[in-house]
Amino acid sequence: MNAEVLLTLTACTIASVTDLRARRIPNWLTGGFALFAIFIGMFLDRSFLSMVEGGFLGFCALFLPYVLRGMGAGDVKLLSAVGLAVGISGMAYVLVGMAVTGAFLALVIHANIPRVSAGLGNPIATDPLLRESFAPSKPSIPYAFAITGGVLLWCVTDFTR
Repeated sequence: MNAEVLLTLTACTIASVTDLRARRIPNWLTGGFALFAIFIGMFLDRSFLSMVEGGFLGFCALFLPYVLRGMGAGDVKLLSAVGLAVGISGMAYVLVGMAVTGAFLALVIHANIPRVSAGLGNPIATDPLLRESFAPSKPSIPYAFAITGGVLLWCVTDFTR
């Protein structure tokens, strides 16, 4: 296991734990990870352009969900830093793994949410004021786990090449 893989897995694991506990990913983690990824990438003779393209692709992949309030800024910064670490060639694996893991997390979380029935006999469901007051809050998905799932797919494919 090289330093690049170890750094990426460590940063994603720490991000997943903090995202699960506090629903946020600290800036010191994403910023430090991004700087170390660039530093290590230069020593591994990785193209600087490849690192920047990977970081930009990671940013673009989650920026629209962030603008639409479906994603936190920490998730966007973490995926950008992952893109710097894996480069543009590794981002395809990360994005596919992230999408599959994220879909699985969404299914698991949404399957456990109690639903208010919309039957005619339910006064909460029929009165608009009560319906808004008692509407279930939007569930929060710790998306760093999905990003970590994408990184794991990248690791597996990187070792099999």
